[in-house]
Amino acid sequence: MGAHRDAGGEQARVWLSPRREPREVTSPRRLLGQTLLALALTTASLAWIVHETGPLESLFRQVRPGWLLAAALALIASWAVRSLRVWLLVRTLGQRASFFGIFTDFVASLFVSGVTPTASGGFPFFVYAMGRRGVEWGVALAANLFDTVLNVLTVVILGALAWALLIGYAPAGGTASILLVGVGIWVVMGGLLAVTTLLAPRFAARGLYRLSQRLKREDRRPSLTRLVRALAAQVAQHTRAIRRLRRRGRAPVVVNLVLNLIYWAAYLSVGPLILTALGLAVDAGPGAPLWLDAVFAHLNFHLVQNLIPTPGAAGGAEWGLAYLFRPYLSADRLGGFVVLWRLITYYFQVAVGGLFLPRTLRQMVRGPS
Repeated sequence: MGAHRDAGGEQARVWLSPRREPREVTSPRRLLGQTLLALALTTASLAWIVHETGPLESLFRQVRPGWLLAAALALIASWAVRSLRVWLLVRTLGQRASFFGIFTDFVASLFVSGVTPTASGGFPFFVYAMGRRGVEWGVALAANLFDTVLNVLTVVILGALAWALLIGYAPAGGTASILLVGVGIWVVMGGLLAVTTLLAPRFAARGLYRLSQRLKREDRRPSLTRLVRALAAQVAQHTRAIRRLRRRGRAPVVVNLVLNLIYWAAYLSVGPLILTALGLAVDAGPGAPLWLDAVFAHLNFHLVQNLIPTPGAAGGAEWGLAYLFRPYLSADRLGGFVVLWRLITYYFQVAVGGLFLPRTLRQMVRGPS
């Protein structure tokens, strides 16, 4: 982020200043309002699902807390692996950063993702927090985008594998067709993301630089000229970081893909662990084993949750999950599963992220040490 001072121009420095925080945290009142809205929508949706599926008292008396703890630990493990992926990419690009610092910033970004529409705020918040920790802006963005591209590729592979396994048990229909369509959408999204993040920045940097030169020749709006030059400098920095990653050969790709598989193994185990906590036999089922149905439904949910335009995907997430698991669970189990799944993957995530958020915000204000 130190490059901001060299980009030129007072307005450019202000616009790209390390002290200019992402919009998600500039207004505590706005952040609080989004949090309360997300929690209200989620709670109302869960209450309605419980009303539709029946009381949960007898079901929760049978819950095995040890398995719920295992589900929470699996979720935390996925956070740690996700942070490790980015930390290793940052190290590969020659930047110094503590793993715990990256982990802190990522978990704090989970809170922001949980209270912003379609989880849109978590990514820029995480990149910004890394910059305030001392990682160059271009490196922070390149590491996260490179990781995201490989993450999309991993999800496509896992989704295709899950679909192939499922049609081995029964004809592909219903939610299986949804997964196939979702995988196709992710193939397109992944391709576009790879092109725009790995190839387009070079052309964008050139275009912005030429625009700044034209504005300078015309001697109009010097503040706009400085801003465009500052943007060009940042995009060029990102492009150089991507080039350095490509020069490293296959090693970053292989390591990241392996860690992606570990991440998804931990993340997708949350559903089967919750089902086990409810006393269900996850290795049995009328078609595929219940654990595979759970992984399949969880992947479906992951593919569509970012399309739900509410803070934290609240409201739509609960009903979407209930719809996806309805073929596999009886009504008296379905409500309990949705409640427990949301408690662990949303309420728990927001709570832990909220604990880490003040530490990250202090780092944002303080800047690199």
